[in-house]
Amino acid sequence: MSTVEEYFDPVRQLVQNLANAQTERYEEHLLSATIGKLRIRLRFSDNQLLEISEAFIFVGEVATHPDHKHSGEQILASFSPSIERLLAEVHALRKTAS
Repeated sequence: MSTVEEYFDPVRQLVQNLANAQTERYEEHLLSATIGKLRIRLRFSDNQLLEISEAFIFVGEVATHPDHKHSGEQILASFSPSIERLLAEVHALRKTAS
């Protein structure tokens, strides 16, 4: 993956395929072939909310990502997941909770 459009496609598919989630916001901003922004707001059937805001730059074959995640009131060290990995984790967690 080396362009923003190639990054957006699988993210869009994952958001569309999330069960029991309403997409309140999905915005893709293509600033150039290598610079983009995503804003996503998902509300799940149990009223839980997931809000994502990401700006990224592709350098060669690697996109830059933040290096932490929020869990409730805690800020935890993380491995800088892609949006795809994050949404897959949300899907897995919600599947085990139901």
